[in-house]
Amino acid sequence: MNRYQTLLQIAESFEDDHAVSLSPDLPELFEGPDVLAGRSGRLIAVFVPKANEARSPERLRTRLILSRLALPDHAQCLLALDESFHEASPILDLERDFHAVVHVDDRAGLRRFRSKPVEHRKIPPATRRMVERRMAFLFALGLPQPARALAAPSDLLEEPVQLSSSEPTLSQFDWTLEPKQAWSGPILHESELPHVRAAHVQVRDGVLIAGANGHHLPVRERVRPYLTVALRTAFLVDNGVPYLNRPTAGLLILHDTGQSYADPLKPLRASAFAGWALLSNPSREEFAQRVRAASKWLAGSVSDGT
Repeated sequence: MNRYQTLLQIAESFEDDHAVSLSPDLPELFEGPDVLAGRSGRLIAVFVPKANEARSPERLRTRLILSRLALPDHAQCLLALDESFHEASPILDLERDFHAVVHVDDRAGLRRFRSKPVEHRKIPPATRRMVERRMAFLFALGLPQPARALAAPSDLLEEPVQLSSSEPTLSQFDWTLEPKQAWSGPILHESELPHVRAAHVQVRDGVLIAGANGHHLPVRERVRPYLTVALRTAFLVDNGVPYLNRPTAGLLILHDTGQSYADPLKPLRASAFAGWALLSNPSREEFAQRVRAASKWLAGSVSDGT
C-alpha cells in the first residue's frame, strides 16, 4: 500500500461522522497534518511520517509544532505508524509530543479515538501572541520591493552590516512589545545555534541569516531545514507544547524562486509564521536595511527583566 492509499484508509475511519480533508492546505504552513478530521467541538490531526522525517525525526517535530501553532488548542494530534517502525525507531522519541500513537491499519483504534475525551495541551497565550506579532513583522519585511541592482547571495552573507539608529522606511513598526508578549531569554549568539543538516546559518546582531540553495527544488524543499533551526531556537518543546525560549527572527535569501502558487503570498506567509522573512533577489542596500530592522525588532521583543 502506497502513502496515498494509507492516507485514504485513515480518512475513511473518520468520514462517516467528521468532515475530512486529505493533505489540507493551511494558509500559514508549507506542510500541515496529513489528514484533518473535524466536527463540532472536535478536531483530529493525523501525522504519517514521510521518508525524510523517518530519517530525521526533528523534521516531523517541526511539522507537528508549527501545525499545533496554526490549529486551535483543542486539536488532537495523532502519530500514525506502520510496521516499518519498530520499538527502537528514533521516531518513537517523539511519542510524548503527540496525543496518541496508533497503527495505520488499526481502524478500530482510529474510530475509538473519535469519541475519546479531548486531552487539553494548551499552548501558552504568550507563545501564540509572539508568533502572531513575529509573523506580521517578518511578512511585511519580506514583501516584494521595486526593481533594483541585485547581489549574489554569498556576497550578502559575507558583507558586514552597519547598524543605524534610524530606519525611516520601516518606522511604522512598533519595536517594543508588552512584557506579557516578550521573550525572556537573551539575544541569540551564533555559538548557540543547533546543528541541522543542510542548513547553513549565521547570526548577525541576534538575527538569523541564511541563503537557501537548490534552484531546481521547490521553495518548500529549500526552506524546510531552516524551519527546524528557527523552531529549535525559538521554543522549548515539552509534551508537544512550545514554550518561548530565545528571541528568534531570520532573513532567508532565496534567488529565482521560479514557483507558481495559487496563493502567491503563501511562501512569504508560511516562512514568516515559522520565523523567517523570505527575501527574493535583494539588493545589498535592501538586505542591510532588513538586517537592521530585524535586529531592532528583536531588541524590542525581549523583556527588561533579563
